[in-house]
Amino acid sequence: MAFAVNKIGLEKPYISFSSLSYYNSFKAFGLGPDRVLDKNKFWSIYRKDDSGSYQVPIVLTKAAEDNVVVTWSFSGSAVDGTHYTCPISSITIRPGTLIGYIPIEIIDRGKWFKEKDLIITLNAPSNTILAKDQDKVRIVFVPSTAPPEITVSTTLTGDFGSTNLYDPETEWTVGTGGVGTWQAYGITSENIRAVDTNPHGDQKVIWKAVNVETGTTYDGGFMNDITTYDPSNNYRISVWFNSKSAHDGRLLVNNVGAPIYNIVNSSTLANIIFKEFADFNVDEWYLFVLYINPYTYTGSGLGLDGVYNTSGTKVFDTNTNMRFVDANHTDYKPRFSAYNDPTDNNEEVWFWDPRFDLVDGTEPSISALLNGDRGSSLPATFTASYAPEEDITVRYKVSGTAADGVGANSGDATIPAGSTTATLGLPYSGDHASGSTVVVSADYERNTVAFTELDWDPVQGSFSVPRDVHIDENMWPQSQDLVSAGFDQSVTRSADKPWWPGYPTQWGIDGAIESTDPSLTGYKVDIVEQSATTKIVDPVTGNAIKWFVPNDHIVQLVPYLRNAFSLTWPGGRSTAHQLKEWTRGAFRIIPMDAADIDHQAEFFEISQRVRTQNTNHVAKFRWKDVGSPGFGTGTPGLASNGETVPVYTPPSYPNIRIWLWDLVNPHPAAVSSGWAGGWGTWYGAFEDEHGLGVYFIHRLDTAVTWGGKVETPDVDKGNHILWPVGLDEGLASVKANQTGMLWHSMQTQMSSSPLSGPPTDFWPGLGTVWTPWGNAVIDPAATTSVTFTKA
Repeated sequence: MAFAVNKIGLEKPYISFSSLSYYNSFKAFGLGPDRVLDKNKFWSIYRKDDSGSYQVPIVLTKAAEDNVVVTWSFSGSAVDGTHYTCPISSITIRPGTLIGYIPIEIIDRGKWFKEKDLIITLNAPSNTILAKDQDKVRIVFVPSTAPPEITVSTTLTGDFGSTNLYDPETEWTVGTGGVGTWQAYGITSENIRAVDTNPHGDQKVIWKAVNVETGTTYDGGFMNDITTYDPSNNYRISVWFNSKSAHDGRLLVNNVGAPIYNIVNSSTLANIIFKEFADFNVDEWYLFVLYINPYTYTGSGLGLDGVYNTSGTKVFDTNTNMRFVDANHTDYKPRFSAYNDPTDNNEEVWFWDPRFDLVDGTEPSISALLNGDRGSSLPATFTASYAPEEDITVRYKVSGTAADGVGANSGDATIPAGSTTATLGLPYSGDHASGSTVVVSADYERNTVAFTELDWDPVQGSFSVPRDVHIDENMWPQSQDLVSAGFDQSVTRSADKPWWPGYPTQWGIDGAIESTDPSLTGYKVDIVEQSATTKIVDPVTGNAIKWFVPNDHIVQLVPYLRNAFSLTWPGGRSTAHQLKEWTRGAFRIIPMDAADIDHQAEFFEISQRVRTQNTNHVAKFRWKDVGSPGFGTGTPGLASNGETVPVYTPPSYPNIRIWLWDLVNPHPAAVSSGWAGGWGTWYGAFEDEHGLGVYFIHRLDTAVTWGGKVETPDVDKGNHILWPVGLDEGLASVKANQTGMLWHSMQTQMSSSPLSGPPTDFWPGLGTVWTPWGNAVIDPAATTSVTFTKA
């Protein structure tokens, strides 16, 4: 019967996003360039974030007899709609036609953002058949606006130094009565200066008020006759005190000379605090604080006046908001004393570190005083050229002849999303000569990296990325998860597809010669899991670390890992980075647990391969656990040539010894005074908050030749190589013993400026081909540092 005949013409059409042929045909709509993310699932369309309307085609394999009403759904990181609008929720492909379009209106954000993607998924209507694996398309929004630039400035207009107009540190000497510019109150024997323990546990000269008479006046204390303050400025007075025994007197802080004005009750005050010692715990230190505002001040105050305990809690509020009386008020002299103890029982009150600080932004904060930092605070402001959509964390470094006065040689400044500035008050203390400097420089933006367009290098047979990361953040931290994840995306033989796909961290295993025996199948290395019940984990991902060992494929040499950050999709070729003058490679190592100690590699290496010149530079290390006979057999400090070299003992592993074993083609300056001369500068071991590591620095120096070849910065390309098992152990031994190493997070850094010593920072993170860009640019041509000079 006619109705039972299966006619081809009555079959439903297939519906899908455009096939490749259609896709290439509609590039005229502005949807290119195309980039396959996963050709078996959906296409990726990269779009600059500029204004315009773009049409995403939906295609039928043949015209339908009825209207085809198509709907879709949105997902992805851009699904919030701030990067696009779609004015319709469905389209109708009418009979006789094969194609319809989803209109996507691009919103110009006018600012930088990390790449966002919008995934459109087709909902096939009942009168069509959804084509397999062709139901999605991905639009990647790439910003058209450059990222904000970071500059550094300071509000400090002059040189810095101690903001304390007093100088007790110098003038207080052991003795009795007054001394120098310090006038004593009470009889001489009631004022004793002696070395004792201050609030921070240090031995300092303490002014001790000891009551030895029954009068009802001053029972020890002091006043300094300063004449250098300006009543149009803001000041803060403070002093530490400690009632060493039960005391029936009072703490008195009052003024000699002109009074000051309390805005709270509209009156002038002579006595600022007149408080019984019985209200304070015996033998505990307290910090008294009082701010005095300019004579023109009419505000409500900071609310910080009062007495603080060593935990930072305000235990007494003076209920004051003080200012100088007028412009001629230059005779205010605070007096600190114990007062009106009518008994003669040798009761003591200790005073330490009286201060009269100019409040200009460099004075130590109350918190700093409580913590024992009495130096200056150096205000450094990091400014973004416009407010970012996400936090910008800038890594800064500290240098200069007085840099040790700051303490830390680096730190972080975070500009919050929606803001443009972050101001730090870097604490300074120390005794440096006048003219000494502290330089605060924006080093790099502490975020992830990304590649730009790839291009083919026919000479090297590799993809070359001239500038694949921001110039200020040439750090490519990697997790060890490639080994942990296994080989689910790898290829079976290096002869077929010699490069790893970069899952998830862009490492390529290479460097070993394989057998040509066609019966050998599988991978060129095997993965070994730890035997310990509680396994050592990768601190980046939390996954248990595994190690790899060469299998029967390998007939010569030991495999290494190649750092190739911008690998392409599976089967693609390795990336060679365009190298700057200075390169530094470092990676983190972890000693194996006792259960696996027999498999511990004794040798390991870092190599800088300059591929365009076919030159290689290597630092080989050796290590030993002197407490474990199964870990290492060498003599710590004895190199392969018999030279004695330095030995590093990491604090967290007191039995571990690490030393330099050999060098291959180091820069001449690295060995100018023997191998030991480069240790700690060009190569070495270190430990920081992220773990134990080793590093190697190379310089592309046009004045040095390597077998007649010259390496040129910003021209030659290369990458770092890591041997978790050094060649010195021998392939047969490595294979027989399944020798390996637990490691994580190799770090590559390049710079046009000299690099020296271990990395100043390490910021682990997962890096893949699709990793977003960072959030800011630090342009060396801009003002990216500020210099503070000591008065």
